[in-house]
Amino acid sequence: MHSLPASTAPIARSMTPSMTPSMTLSMRRSIAFGMTLGAALVSGCHAPPQAAPRTAPSPAVEQAMRPVGSVLDVHWLLPGTDTMVISRESDAAPVVYRRSSGDESRGRARVDIGMTIQRVRRVVEPDGRDAFEVAFEQRDSSSVIVETTTWVDAHSLRPLRQTALLEGGRVVTLAFGRSQLVVNDSAPERPLRISVSPVPDSAYTSAAVDLLLRHRAGGSVLVIGDFDADGATASALMVRALRSFGFAHVDFLVPNRFHFGYGLTPEIVALAATRKPTLLVTVDNGISSNAGVAAARALGMDVLITDHHLPGAQLPDANVIVNPNLGGSSFGSRALAGVGVAFYVMAALGRRLAEAGLAAALPSVAQLLDLVALGTIADVVPLDANNRVLVAQGLKRIRAGRCVAGIRALLDIAGRPLPDLTAADLAFGVAPRLNAAGRIDDMTIGIQCLLADDAATAQELAARLDELNQERRTIEAKMQQEALTAVRGLADPAPGGPHRNGVCLFDSGWHQGVVGLVASRVKERLRRPVIAFACADEATLRGSARSVAGIHIRDVLDGIAARHPDLISRFGGHAMAAGLTLERDKLDRFARAFDEEVTRWMAQAPPADVVETDGELLPAEIALDTAQALRAGGPWGQAFPEPSFDGVFSIRDARVIGDRHMKMWVEVPKSGRSFDAIAFNHLEAGADFEPPAGLQQLVYRLEVNEYQGERRLQLLVEHLLPLAR
Repeated sequence: MHSLPASTAPIARSMTPSMTPSMTLSMRRSIAFGMTLGAALVSGCHAPPQAAPRTAPSPAVEQAMRPVGSVLDVHWLLPGTDTMVISRESDAAPVVYRRSSGDESRGRARVDIGMTIQRVRRVVEPDGRDAFEVAFEQRDSSSVIVETTTWVDAHSLRPLRQTALLEGGRVVTLAFGRSQLVVNDSAPERPLRISVSPVPDSAYTSAAVDLLLRHRAGGSVLVIGDFDADGATASALMVRALRSFGFAHVDFLVPNRFHFGYGLTPEIVALAATRKPTLLVTVDNGISSNAGVAAARALGMDVLITDHHLPGAQLPDANVIVNPNLGGSSFGSRALAGVGVAFYVMAALGRRLAEAGLAAALPSVAQLLDLVALGTIADVVPLDANNRVLVAQGLKRIRAGRCVAGIRALLDIAGRPLPDLTAADLAFGVAPRLNAAGRIDDMTIGIQCLLADDAATAQELAARLDELNQERRTIEAKMQQEALTAVRGLADPAPGGPHRNGVCLFDSGWHQGVVGLVASRVKERLRRPVIAFACADEATLRGSARSVAGIHIRDVLDGIAARHPDLISRFGGHAMAAGLTLERDKLDRFARAFDEEVTRWMAQAPPADVVETDGELLPAEIALDTAQALRAGGPWGQAFPEPSFDGVFSIRDARVIGDRHMKMWVEVPKSGRSFDAIAFNHLEAGADFEPPAGLQQLVYRLEVNEYQGERRLQLLVEHLLPLAR
């Protein structure tokens, strides 16, 4: 444990990138640097704090680890099975490293890509662990080359990391925790075949494909989206894929959050009915739309729900539901965003059409991975193994210019160049502009931008989205200042002062499209769950909740609903974010119930005032090469954080730029080495600036700062705390 004792920490000033008196620094993981940095980080590996005990490999393992020319079978099974099988042509039986305890007969959706195994060999990791390396190469009919190398711990048989060079938009998932790789060939003269099945239950997706195909020729499909970036990308992906697959009539409809609320409500069904669809397909919503689904079925419409939100006690009566979080689901990834679920449903549809000989000339749904990457990053879902692959391949398509015109236009207006694009560019450059449409106006304009095929139309729509984002920022700044002023006493309560473990905020003048951002900002300040409310109408409030690690906010709301059935009108969401509706006159009762429920959770939750880091760097390791290696190790994101570091620095030349950001030079004591650094949003609005002096404890990330074609190292300071004297 790498920590600062609470007793030595002085009171922190009221600044965003700071730590409260009880905050400690905790070592997140141990990472090798210096000469071993590339091996440890370029592929995105999070090495465990301690190496697994070394054991002498068995003779069978040694034999299998020698370079081979023809490998018949290599299997990685789903989590919990711990099975790896490598068979060689000369072996009478395969070498089994550990017996499977899983169900190998479950349905699998496979995408075949011709691969050739280059080598299988035993290696030693920089931390001393035994591992083996499997390298593949593919060259398809278009001369597209894919090179993929996977390292697997020989002791635990757990995947360590993967590197892949992929062109042509094809997805290859190898050696990640929720993925499955099968390489098989019975004749040495034929190339090996690789089958990837990281995804959904074949029964659910097969039923979804059956339903879709019934409406391909003579029906009319209406996609019902959501008003955030995940919903927008999922809508655009579904519309583009269905049209490319020859569906006769495809259109979309997204609810205006201010008139219809969230999901497939009876009101949005009535509006949809005016377009006379035969099939409604929800994306990123629908799992809690019981009344809306019933209304649609009563009007004679079929309903296909594709969603990723957690289901309630009763499922809607849709024809088919595809959701990785359904009970008993065997999806390879429960962390998929709404756009990820839509992607795999469309992939299953494409495979069915190809098997029927109907899609020989149709484009691959993999060409839409740019939309999947954007929606997945924007929705801040955990970057598990499967999501990292989707995002990584989507980023590669965008960097190569193989993206929809709308994404290119949004990147242009955000000033984010394509060649060095990272997940952070999508998160902070594109997603806020796309989300602004749903927050301020109507997400229809955002979906239209993603559906535009010509650059001029896309640029015009992107410019409008940028204007909406500027408006959103102005509204948000005012609301945040009001909210932070209201909770200032909760941040460092005086003895006998107010204390809340779960915080509810409401102002009758707040904009309901922006309360989620306010809740997020206050949550960061207080380090406890926050719900911000705005008026939906004279009698109803809509709230947006944000939580901290260890407190599942959707389950918190479920607990309140169980103990107080009359309080919440409706709710839904994830572990870290949720939304709800309640009657205005019940706000005080709800606020007390929320505080009580969060208090129950906090008794078992990890401490909120702990900032995890990857430890301290040597002065020589604080370098541009390190920053570039970390950038290459992405994509980073939720549940797969970009490495951050802590250390003691002397600060000089600190100044305010852009009203709220602090620019400075920081020096490692007695090293003679100083670095450019910046702390974004360091000052609260209206606060006086007091330049930090003396030695400071910094938590920071290494960033590549590009200006006028030159790359320089910059430290992005996330937390700043004066050292105790």
